[in-house]
Amino acid sequence: MKLSTKIFSILGVSYFITAIFVSTGIYFSSRGEIEKQIGAKQHQTAKSSLSHIDSFLYERFSNLKAFSYREQVREHFLGQTSLEHTSVLLKEFEDLKVIYPVWKELALIDVNGKEILSANSQNIGKNLLEDPLYKPLFKKALSGETVYSDVFISEKLGNVPTMVFMSPVRDKSAGGKVIGVVEGHIDWAKIIELLGDISDEEGETHIFNKEGFEIASNHKDAYKYILKRNRKDAPYIKESFSGKEDTEVYKSIDYKENALISHVLEQGRLSYKGNGWIFVVENPTRIVFAPAFRLAFYVFLITIFAATILTFVSVFFLKRIGVNRLIALTNVANLIAGGELEKKADDSSPDELGQLAKAFNEMTDKLKQSSQILEQEVKNKTKELEEIIKGTEEKNAFLEDTKRAVINILEDSRELENNLQKFQLAAESAYEHIIITDEKGVIIYANSAVARTTGYTREEVLGKTPALWSGNMPKDYYEKMWDTIKTKKIAFDGEIKNKRKNGEEYVAEISISPILDENKNIKFYVGLERDVTKERNLTEELRKEKEGVEQKVKERTLELTKAHIKLTASISSLAVGFIMTDRENNIVVINQAARNILCASSASPLATIQGCTLQHIEDELKGAINLRTLINQSVKERKPILVKEFPFQSRFLKIVITPITELADVLGCVVLVDDITEEKILDRSKDEFFSIASHELRTPLTAIRGNTSLIKQYYGDTIKGNKDLEEMIDDIYSSSVRLIEIVNDFLSVSRLEQGKMEFKLENFDISELINKEIEEVGGMAKEKGLSVSFQKEELDGFRIYADKDRLGEVILNLLGNAIKYTEKGSITINISQANGFVKVSFADTGRGIPAEQQNLLFRKFQQTGESILTRDTTKGTGLGLYISKLMIDNMGGKIQLENSSVGNGSVFSFTIPVAKKEV
Repeated sequence: MKLSTKIFSILGVSYFITAIFVSTGIYFSSRGEIEKQIGAKQHQTAKSSLSHIDSFLYERFSNLKAFSYREQVREHFLGQTSLEHTSVLLKEFEDLKVIYPVWKELALIDVNGKEILSANSQNIGKNLLEDPLYKPLFKKALSGETVYSDVFISEKLGNVPTMVFMSPVRDKSAGGKVIGVVEGHIDWAKIIELLGDISDEEGETHIFNKEGFEIASNHKDAYKYILKRNRKDAPYIKESFSGKEDTEVYKSIDYKENALISHVLEQGRLSYKGNGWIFVVENPTRIVFAPAFRLAFYVFLITIFAATILTFVSVFFLKRIGVNRLIALTNVANLIAGGELEKKADDSSPDELGQLAKAFNEMTDKLKQSSQILEQEVKNKTKELEEIIKGTEEKNAFLEDTKRAVINILEDSRELENNLQKFQLAAESAYEHIIITDEKGVIIYANSAVARTTGYTREEVLGKTPALWSGNMPKDYYEKMWDTIKTKKIAFDGEIKNKRKNGEEYVAEISISPILDENKNIKFYVGLERDVTKERNLTEELRKEKEGVEQKVKERTLELTKAHIKLTASISSLAVGFIMTDRENNIVVINQAARNILCASSASPLATIQGCTLQHIEDELKGAINLRTLINQSVKERKPILVKEFPFQSRFLKIVITPITELADVLGCVVLVDDITEEKILDRSKDEFFSIASHELRTPLTAIRGNTSLIKQYYGDTIKGNKDLEEMIDDIYSSSVRLIEIVNDFLSVSRLEQGKMEFKLENFDISELINKEIEEVGGMAKEKGLSVSFQKEELDGFRIYADKDRLGEVILNLLGNAIKYTEKGSITINISQANGFVKVSFADTGRGIPAEQQNLLFRKFQQTGESILTRDTTKGTGLGLYISKLMIDNMGGKIQLENSSVGNGSVFSFTIPVAKKEV
């Protein structure tokens, strides 16, 4: 080894060791700083998450308390009830559960603990005082305080975890005396979902009660540990009980590794004081401290690079100072080695190098003496060397061939990669559902057709086994399948019954092939599945149709024989009342529903078939309507008569009278009687619900939007620079605006469907309205770099008869949709007039709509896109075109999609009547 090489090696090793020490020190110092920063952030996340849950439960606390103040609730406890009142109150229970799905069950409890009204009829009559879990809470509520429990397992709800809230109901006329209690159970599954929504994506969150039992977690097995796993002896739980909130490294709750754990104690919110819960957030240290390791690694690389440069510089200066003399001595040695034995080294220096040169010269003299002997040996060695060179050349040729082979392998690898991409493209485009599993049957790949066949998304099936949707076949079927693919290692083809995510069963043809390596070991399985349910059903139907033609002929004869019996049975089973009269107005057929509706008491003549006459029915109606007169009118005019509604006792009825005709003769009449009381109650409930939506949702949302706008206006300079805070405020503002739009859409749909939206029709020039709406969306189009142009045949003459405000909403919606779904290009508006209508069309250069999805347009809650079951990035409600269609229809026009194709844009249009001539 050369001296310079040795020096270089020594310096290099020294610098390498230095780099290790430096990077290690940086790792531990940066780890401490990262632990401090991430710990602070994680601690804040834990506090805000627990505060969010407390706010959520405070809202439920307030919901139940507000409900207990309802006048209908107080009247129910005071005995002021009726069938309609009870139905309305039960409907309000259901509405409250719809508005706030977290409510599992709601009930009214009298002062004796007896359940007198419940959304679950099976619980009516039960006594809470018999259950030790409810008794103390109920007594506290009777004292006049709105109370709540900790999480517990309720047998009443089917042994599921829940929280119960109770709020007293007072009699205002009796000095505020408590006359009952409103009880509500929380669906704890919603709290688990809420915890998963607000938790850190990379960590796990847990909630423990004051006894140390786990009551919630975002872990996949959260329900497995509720009120079963106790962590009261864990150090972070003990610290929380003592009032200390901190973030430190402890043993992970679920895994055998260390984790950075933050723990905070519940503080409650306003009148909701909480239950002393402990909120824990944990992140594995291998994830938390990964940045510190990367930083240390980069520092190590940089230090090694700097050490290499420094080593070269050091060697350079050493060569200049003393190594050159050694190099000169080496050159002389090389010349002597080349046969010039007369060369001498400079031995004039008295130092060690001079002594070395002198000894070298003496050695040269001795070499000179033995050169002749060596010459012969050199010849011999030369011959051997030639043979070695020849072998080396052969090896070089072999290496060259190897190099070419490696290049070919690399080219084959690239080709394989291209083929793999082609396979993936083909698999994604395939109609059949394709999955790939590992040797244990765990799914590692699934194409897009899996979602269409099974109902499960790609994300839901990855990491699972096909048992997620299979398992409906006999045990020996699966044993045969596994024996074929796993033991015999050959493909298995067959037909199987599976079940979709929504529970629907289907029949599929499957083909499962094992993929083997070079040692015939199974590496993974490839499975193909094709839904053949419709094919099998069609085949079976055709077979049965073919085999049963003669049988159907016989059965048809029998059906004609039994027609009268079946008709009578059908009439008897009708939910509506059915009465048939002859020419003399005698009742020949009356079903049980008609007797139930029109019979006032069991003593009525209608209670028996023999006593049913038209006169008896009119006596029961007591003049509400004159049924005989209406029947005679229907027979005389030979057309149906409808009485939409009329009061009867405590109900509302609807009657349809239709004459039975045969050619020119009238054989009698059919009278249909329908009890529409529930529909009237439902209409009233719907009106109240949308009133709640208007006042209870739109008002606070408007306040949120206004306050957020004021924060941005007056405190913009204060929060400027705090990116996270600015994003949160912008999100709050945009979300409140979108929620207001959604509420407005729901209210518009309700008013339109119920015919309660007023249309103020007038004559006006539609061109001015279009120009106004183009200015309205100008900013949105400019942000996306789109142009909006308006073309018309002439300057004036496009006056129409419509509601200007409603038509403006339609134009704005069509323009907004065109801009949303157009990434580049333009939107063109054309206007023309023909056949008494003005036509306005909107053409864009956007993404277009697939032909198979165009029939979804103008339907409620429907959008087109990659999936009609999800909302795209426009965040729409699927109501815009539906509302536009209802408005255009009410103004006497028509709205439609004229044409559209994927990638080439779309053309929407509507027509509206031209203006009426002014008198």
